[in-house]
Amino acid sequence: QRSDCNNHRAVNQANAHRHKLEATRIGGCACAQHGCFIPHSLIDFQKGERQVNMDYALSHALGHNMAGTQRVLTFYDINCQYMKNF
Repeated sequence: QRSDCNNHRAVNQANAHRHKLEATRIGGCACAQHGCFIPHSLIDFQKGERQVNMDYALSHALGHNMAGTQRVLTFYDINCQYMKNF
């Protein structure tokens, strides 16, 4: 699928091959109010930045102690591409 993001390295190198690396990037979800990472929401990206990895992190973050939460905002360097298929 064609990207709407404007020249982001993460999108441009999504399919780059790095044969000797187990992970090419890391990601995770954090609480904006408290500044801490949410348990089980830290991930490694294999073979570039794939949405399935962020789906996993975000689903764990949203499933962790959401009582009373009425609104969730996502901030992601390639959110313009990520939210197309969310």
